[in-house]
Amino acid sequence: MPRTDKLKHKVATLGGELAECLRALEQATGLQSVLGDAIETFLDPVFLHDRDGRIVYANRPYLELAGLPSEQVLGHYYWEILPAGNGPTAGCQQALVEPGVHEEEIRESDGRILRMRSFALYREARDPGSVHSLHMLENITERKRHEESLQRANEELQRFTNIASHDLKAPLRAVHGLSSWIEEEVSGKLSDAGRERMRLLRQRVQLMDDLIDAMLDYSRAGTEVAEIEAVDSAELMREVIETHGVPETFTITVAPDLPRLKTDRLHLRQAFANLLGNAIEHHQRPDGHVWVSARDLGECYEFSVTDDGPGIPPEYQERIFEMFQHGPNQKPGTGVGLAVVRRVVERVGGRITLESAPGRGSTFRFTWPKTIRAEHQP
Repeated sequence: MPRTDKLKHKVATLGGELAECLRALEQATGLQSVLGDAIETFLDPVFLHDRDGRIVYANRPYLELAGLPSEQVLGHYYWEILPAGNGPTAGCQQALVEPGVHEEEIRESDGRILRMRSFALYREARDPGSVHSLHMLENITERKRHEESLQRANEELQRFTNIASHDLKAPLRAVHGLSSWIEEEVSGKLSDAGRERMRLLRQRVQLMDDLIDAMLDYSRAGTEVAEIEAVDSAELMREVIETHGVPETFTITVAPDLPRLKTDRLHLRQAFANLLGNAIEHHQRPDGHVWVSARDLGECYEFSVTDDGPGIPPEYQERIFEMFQHGPNQKPGTGVGLAVVRRVVERVGGRITLESAPGRGSTFRFTWPKTIRAEHQP
């Protein structure tokens, strides 16, 4: 469960106590008797402020965060106790009238800047000076620092991959061209064995070119900026079939009840395309059959891609999701397609599983959220 949801859950579970607290405070009853031990046991900083923003209660973690005793906190504006790190207090004052989750910077007494997430429980006050809002704070400084560091590392890796692929592809194109010229110049002198060696040479060059493209696909999988849009997954699957070059002897059956959802079209298409390609490329017959279906699991859909191919022995079933790994038949391919699928699916918060047995075909199932959350977007 994301940390934001945990904050909301904490407040929700104490909804009755907090409502009693606010009502009691409006009636000028004792604060501690209303709060009891509930908020005092919270590990996260919690404070209550009145309609003007003056603090009327702060628990121990909040006082420790501020580095002040309660007498220097109560009655003061809360943006004075923990001022905004970027100067103006507009962000703090905005939270006075807008309930929900807010993120902002605050400045500690020693000058350090902290990134904080605040969950505000707002309540319209009847009289001036009565309690207006309850805030729970979460220190997300380290998490933000880690996320920013990871983002920089991903960007550097992407730049390196693009440069490396360009530098590797250039000599490959040269080798391919030179081999063709050599074969043309000495075509009358080459034996059958020589022509076969030249064919194998170009085949190996093409394989290397495909591997470089596969590495690029994997490094980019799930990292492109997602455009969230309405997607008919049945229509999307038909597009994949049309552009994939499915053999005429192959049969693809798409269930009529595949869902419509508002999601990341690019990466859902990437998952479908790689699973369909895997089913076709590793089938032992030219007249294979693939079924695509889905079912509603509440917060997500579970898509299934089933084939009647040779199946995969248990000892290979985890390995095939890794880079450059193949199943037991060792058919031509880069061995990256399923690694890309898992990377894409996990980036949106889903998971992929495999059910298979030798001679009984394979079923790949992956979950896909109905709503792409912000933390699951690149």
